[in-house]
Amino acid sequence: MKRPIDGLRTATLFCGLALPFVVQDDNCAARVIRTADPPMRATQTIQTISTDAGKKPCFDEEDGETSGAREAAAVAKLSEHYRYWLAEDAVYIITPEERCAYLQLSSDDEREQFINQFWIRRARDPESLLNDFEEEHYRRIVYANENFVMQTAGWMTDRGHIYIEYGPPDKIELHASGEPTGFEYPCEVWRYRYLEGIGQNVEMQFVDTTGLGGYRLTVRPADKDQIVFVPRGLGSGFATAEEQAESQPSIEIYVRPSPQGIPQYKDLEAMAVSRIVRGELSFRHESEYKKATHATTMARLVVIIPSDELQSAGTDGESITSEFQVFGRLTKPSGWVVSTFEFPTTGEALRTVAAYTSREVTLPLEPGVYQLALVVKDVGSGLTGTEYTSVEVPTFEELTVNQ
Repeated sequence: MKRPIDGLRTATLFCGLALPFVVQDDNCAARVIRTADPPMRATQTIQTISTDAGKKPCFDEEDGETSGAREAAAVAKLSEHYRYWLAEDAVYIITPEERCAYLQLSSDDEREQFINQFWIRRARDPESLLNDFEEEHYRRIVYANENFVMQTAGWMTDRGHIYIEYGPPDKIELHASGEPTGFEYPCEVWRYRYLEGIGQNVEMQFVDTTGLGGYRLTVRPADKDQIVFVPRGLGSGFATAEEQAESQPSIEIYVRPSPQGIPQYKDLEAMAVSRIVRGELSFRHESEYKKATHATTMARLVVIIPSDELQSAGTDGESITSEFQVFGRLTKPSGWVVSTFEFPTTGEALRTVAAYTSREVTLPLEPGVYQLALVVKDVGSGLTGTEYTSVEVPTFEELTVNQ
């Protein structure tokens, strides 16, 4: 079953993202801390694309055409999905070097591999089937869209930008205009006890000069020519162009699909790949969707096991809780494997809802049609069930209309 869930500034496409700011007095003045990014983790590669972003443009001048014009032309030549990914999905976290490498790729297959490796480089556990960094990044985008939207998408607002980069603050202070504390406009103060790579007691402040909820990050007049937001890349904090040039090595990418995590449930994987049909164990699934960006939709896949499958008889006649293994695989019609996931679970660990229990996984997906293979196994009895079906992931516009 498929159903949607609830949830003007143009994003800059050039190296370094500058946020517009509001000049405000010290009653609501932001403290912005900058720090250099650490080097990227080394990888085994087949081919290396090296750039020197921060020291020179992505493209050299050629035939009278400036480097900026050539870069703009490279962006314009991207197909819609990959142009959106650059402008919306990765705009706050892609390094200038990665962006230049992306623009030098010659095919969508290479861009698909680049995007896959982009997330792998940032994962806490690159060998895991699911990427925790990628999932959290899109969760924050969805949250920003649902909580900070005004005339534009929530991820494009100043609060959305900070939330996506740093996550939820430890404390938010709300100040109405005209308070005895002296605030001229409504103001939000976000406080972080600690941010890795930045330090303790970090504060971000936003002011709504319109009175319509359009909170903007504020700076003191003396700082307005110095503070510029740039992507944090693989590190934790803001970095100047000079700091990035000193700290960033060349970017390395594969010219073939990147290595993926290794599934533990080999027997279930073999069944999914071979499309073996089993009906010994009954289960079903539901899918729900939230809009993230024009390139990516957040999908929530719920595997549901009826309650009568959760108990089995032990040797002493007592009822015991079953243990299950769940394996899933999403592929494009071309056969390209988009996502593989698996998890062990027991009846006790499952979330009980009425006459059934469920376990879920969230996946950022490009809108479109996919083939879904699901295999569930009762470890105690060895009984298995399979389901093979297609799922259609809606677009940003479709989810907006259906809200």
